[in-house]
Amino acid sequence: MSIELHIEGASDITIAGSAKVFTEENAPVAKSVEGYVMIMSNLHPETTEDHIFDVFEEYVRVSNLHLNMDKRTGYCKGYALIEFKDIEDAAEIMEIHREESLTILGRKIELDYAFVNSEEKDISRFKSKGYQSREVRSRLSGNNNRDRSPSRV
Repeated sequence: MSIELHIEGASDITIAGSAKVFTEENAPVAKSVEGYVMIMSNLHPETTEDHIFDVFEEYVRVSNLHLNMDKRTGYCKGYALIEFKDIEDAAEIMEIHREESLTILGRKIELDYAFVNSEEKDISRFKSKGYQSREVRSRLSGNNNRDRSPSRV
């Protein structure tokens, strides 16, 4: 079975089994351990989980929600993580958000995918510190006329 998704702002995708959705920057969306996570920001300080569920459950099924609250004040910190079991749900809510700009408590929320696969591999993070220090030692080993500390008088 093959399904075609046409998402505004994302490239056309043909899927067989699982979907491949891309962000506006053409980075492929990655699946977390249990589903597809999106991060939303610009939340009103008095936002509760019920406010978020009311908006999102109107369109798609939400698998999990994590709303960060300030321990001291008890108010929302302004962002939340929302998880969807299927990529189709995440893509659908992103499409709806691009068309309508979802609002919670009168504020337009910002919505984006939390995990993406980066095509560029940063090789520097794979180099160990030992490798870097050996490289420095090899450059300095031929230089015997380095300045020495002044001797005490």
